[in-house]
Amino acid sequence: MSPKFRKRQQSSSDTISISSNIAKKKPTIISHFTPCKILFGLIVLASMVVNLYLTTLLLRNAPLTNGTSQSASGISIPFTPEKLNDTIPVWPRPQNATFGKVKVTVPPIIVFLLDENSSKSIRVNKTIERYRVLIFGGNRTKCSSDNSQIADSELKTVYIQLTGSPNNEAYGKSIMPREVETYTLKVAQENGIWFATISAKFEIGIMRAMETFSQIVSTSKNATATDPVCSKSYSIHYAPMDVYDFPRFPHRGLLVDTSRHYFPVDYLFRTIDSLSWAKMNVMHWHIVDSQSFPLESLAYKNLTLGAYSPTEIYTKGDIELIVNYGLDRGVRVIPELDMPGHARSWGVGYPSLIVCPDKQNWEQYAAQLPSGQLDLTKNETYKFVDDLISELSASFVDSYFHLGMDEVNKACYNEEPGTQSYMKEEGYKRLEDLIQFFEDFVTDAVKKKNRTPIFWEEILLEWKLRVDNQSIIQVWRSEKNVLSAVSEGYRVITSPNTYWYLDCGLGQYISGGTSWCDPFKTWQRMYTFDPLAGVDNTQLQSLIVGGEACAWSEMIDTTNLEPVLWPRTAAVAER
Repeated sequence: MSPKFRKRQQSSSDTISISSNIAKKKPTIISHFTPCKILFGLIVLASMVVNLYLTTLLLRNAPLTNGTSQSASGISIPFTPEKLNDTIPVWPRPQNATFGKVKVTVPPIIVFLLDENSSKSIRVNKTIERYRVLIFGGNRTKCSSDNSQIADSELKTVYIQLTGSPNNEAYGKSIMPREVETYTLKVAQENGIWFATISAKFEIGIMRAMETFSQIVSTSKNATATDPVCSKSYSIHYAPMDVYDFPRFPHRGLLVDTSRHYFPVDYLFRTIDSLSWAKMNVMHWHIVDSQSFPLESLAYKNLTLGAYSPTEIYTKGDIELIVNYGLDRGVRVIPELDMPGHARSWGVGYPSLIVCPDKQNWEQYAAQLPSGQLDLTKNETYKFVDDLISELSASFVDSYFHLGMDEVNKACYNEEPGTQSYMKEEGYKRLEDLIQFFEDFVTDAVKKKNRTPIFWEEILLEWKLRVDNQSIIQVWRSEKNVLSAVSEGYRVITSPNTYWYLDCGLGQYISGGTSWCDPFKTWQRMYTFDPLAGVDNTQLQSLIVGGEACAWSEMIDTTNLEPVLWPRTAAVAER
């Protein structure tokens, strides 16, 4: 090897301390479960267990076949695995790979040798130690290679090459060019000695490569070991191999909703871990909504009166931990502050901000109870929103900021006397003009903080507003709307409820019965959707930056979060 390598010293894995004020109890339930709902939940959970088993068999271990992978830019990437013996446990499917048939033993004391750039990278060092624990179960230096089962050969060294600059903070906080996550992984033999080489230009590429390495190392019981610490053996079944991989889309995410149910910080850590294992790179954090406001604000401390309880709040320290936890794993955390609709919880601490709150006939004034939208007639509201965006921009380092603006109810504003008087005084002839003023204001507010806004599709496709041309539109109501948005020149994140809503089929939390987006979306259904579907023009396809699976949490809490998210989100990961 021509680069100079330094042996990575054995050390304990990186740990993240969890804020002591996070509640470990089950969060407040929006609608208390009846016995029928409990029975329904058990049936759903049982189906998810079966789904997990089938997915493990059919998806993760599905034989790879020759074919092509169509990129967002329209380039066909050949996938030509050779000498396939059985199945290849790599997920998502690599863009290009060849595999052999030789079984190579991997000792727990395997050495990771870092080149000069890798050795200087904090995140590369953390990644290696984290995957050492994931693959081998922690510090196993006492386990010698003599305890390994005999195989054709033994792989004792992995060379890590970071060809770009270490500790490059410019990446991982924005939509990333394809090359940022590109990597190569090779398992080869030279002069009778087996070794692996991982190479990438950016640290996130090393993270993705280490995930692939962890997937190709299989575990089995070591019958010859007398020490229980060394009772497992590890091997690679498809050497030699050569993997060249990069993502099909730069934005591959999951929406997590912490308003309808609160999830303790460690649950969000585990969600980020799972996203990194699926090589997904965004956690879209829908933090607040009408039901609760679990987000601490130092500028407006009464906002958390809208939380379910004083212990079900994300502090500034929690946010810093979550954001950094994601950065260490190549997962961006994008905040969403949904407004001016879905805002009733803001008014618990600041009642003057809200119009049409808590209507009995709420269906006329809101998409779901409780009703309440921001009062767009007061200077107080605009200052409040501007201050809050500024405060959150200091906590969330990502260059994108989701501003919501979905399901804004027209009747709420049209029937509110103060709003109508204000519009007449200011010369607004249509409600759309007032909404346009607010949309322009929040766009300017995030741009002042060097952030790019993301909006749900309604402001463009329903309200027909002028939207800043740098904004991203997130499509959710129909996959057909992707073409409408890109045809107007906007970049798009696709999240069609007809395919990628994880909460569909879990029931209705207000009155029971079926959910609004029934039926349940199986992994097969989620896997069949192509984000480029219906967009044939190559130039328009390039505006589709990726997609997100969405987990709205009316019927999701700590008891079922993970079986709802996984393994179905893994099907989205490969698309």
